[in-house]
Parts: sequence; C-alpha cells; structure tokens
Amino acid sequence: MNKMIHAVILAFFGVACWFTWGTLQLSTKVMIGERQLPAFTRLCLGLVPILVIGLALLATVYCVWVLIRKADNRNSWVSFLATTMAALVFVTLPTMVAVVLPLVDAVNHLAVK
Repeated sequence: MNKMIHAVILAFFGVACWFTWGTLQLSTKVMIGERQLPAFTRLCLGLVPILVIGLALLATVYCVWVLIRKADNRNSWVSFLATTMAALVFVTLPTMVAVVLPLVDAVNHLAVK
C-alpha cells in the first residue's frame, strides 16, 4: 500500500509540474504590440522549465528507489507528499508572479492608449 501511494503522489506531482509549466507559458500570450516581457518573467521562462523537469526527475528517481527496494524499513508516504508539495509551492509562487507581471504591464499600457 505504501508503494502504491508513493506512485499516486508522483503522478499528481507530475501533473502539477506540467500545469505549472503551462501556466508560465501563458505569460507569453499577453504581449501587446512590440513590448518586451518583464525581466523577472524572462528569468522564470528560462529557469522554471529546467527546475520543474529536475524536480520531476528527482521525485521519479526517489519513487523508483522506494518501489524497488525491500519493505524492511518503510519510508512514510507523508514525508514524500510534504516534500513534493513544498517544492511545488516554492516553484509555483514565483511562476504566478511571473505570469501576472506581463498582464499588469499590458493593462497599464492599455490605459495610456
């Protein structure tokens, strides 16, 4: 049961990482005219996909390690859940800021026109 819960957590974590990446891609769709994206958004566009892929791979490696080893000393799935969700929050919060910045910039420049 413990191994199955690890796999379910990994699946949900993978989907959440994919949604985080997809949300970040929305920031490129807000462009109005020839304006550039804010610097923080460009930084996140460069770093977040690499970070999300790295976190997903690290979680996958850990989950595979849990699945193939003997069940002598059982690692709790609660610690795996807490670690993956904390990592996801630390990546998602800057991503949300990076998505909102171009929207705010676009709305400010619409008011000028």
